[in-house]
Amino acid sequence: MEGGLPELGGLVVATPDAVNLTGDARRAQLVCYITKHDPVQGSVALILNRPATAALGDLLGWGLRFGGGGDEGGGEGGPSTPSSVEAAFGDSPVYLGGFFSPARIAAQPLTLLHGIPGLAGAEEVSPGGGVFSGGVAAAAAAVASGQQPESRCRLFAGALVWPPGGLAAEVESGVWYAAASSRAVVLKPCLGLPVPLWRECLGLMGGEYAKAARRRG
Repeated sequence: MEGGLPELGGLVVATPDAVNLTGDARRAQLVCYITKHDPVQGSVALILNRPATAALGDLLGWGLRFGGGGDEGGGEGGPSTPSSVEAAFGDSPVYLGGFFSPARIAAQPLTLLHGIPGLAGAEEVSPGGGVFSGGVAAAAAAVASGQQPESRCRLFAGALVWPPGGLAAEVESGVWYAAASSRAVVLKPCLGLPVPLWRECLGLMGGEYAKAARRRG
């Protein structure tokens, strides 16, 4: 990992000065995975290290819906029903992919990220990255049948969105460090980690970034 410009399938990691620069305490020690990055359409990223206080099974009854992964409601993998998804992912933690009040979690589209190649309805976020989005029905079937472990999947409610050039401008202004990513980092569960993900990512980037993590960790 090393600093640079934001790119599809990469990370943006909040700098130690992010809160002071933006006046937004929600940005403290964020690690975000860029799922869309286009000069015309803008950028979308998922916060990797903000778990919600509920599992998916607790939220489906509130109207939580899948989206943003190329397969609204299941896509080519067939229709995914709340019961089939709950059977596979009912106990899975949901992460807050964007900024919104807890009362609005059910209004956010739910995105599935996973490391399972070849699932119907799923798309690789960036070529060769090994992280896929969508394929809800196929993923639920694979997990429920025991063919794939639930640990290869992560669920995110909402996302961070920037207008064209917005994310790059924030990187240039010192709000974020841009970094390469790996499947292991993106799909790592962030509950009870011995080293917080923010510190781990800066440590992997090395040099001045690792020093920043030690100062603020």
